[in-house]
Amino acid sequence: MSDEIDFDKGVQEIQEAQKQYKDLLESKSKQVLAAAFSKMFKADPRIERIEWSQYTPYFNDGDPCEFGVYDREFFGVGGAELSTYRGKGLAPAALAVDNQLDKLEDVFLAAFDDHKEIVVTLVDGAVHFEVSDSEHD
Repeated sequence: MSDEIDFDKGVQEIQEAQKQYKDLLESKSKQVLAAAFSKMFKADPRIERIEWSQYTPYFNDGDPCEFGVYDREFFGVGGAELSTYRGKGLAPAALAVDNQLDKLEDVFLAAFDDHKEIVVTLVDGAVHFEVSDSEHD
């Protein structure tokens, strides 16, 4: 009896497992981020919309080009900006969640992919993500 496996079948099984893992990671990442943003919306009811861009830069002046989440901004009624750099100006509990999110760039990447712009709103009490392609340098 041989321990050999069929190469084509083995490759197919690996690809299926990778897709299942990616789908699970994306789903769980979105669930975690939805919970975090829900907490932010509750902590600071002035927040109506949160926006950011996430991408890997094409050029970084000789340094490694690494994925990042950039310019997370918070908006209230009528589009008024609620925060300055790094969420300052938010309610303390919302700022605490924002600070935790800064450590989860891999979760953002798994949830939404690279080179994207994201808008988060609260629709009928549920967090809603709108994802579009990002144009950047």
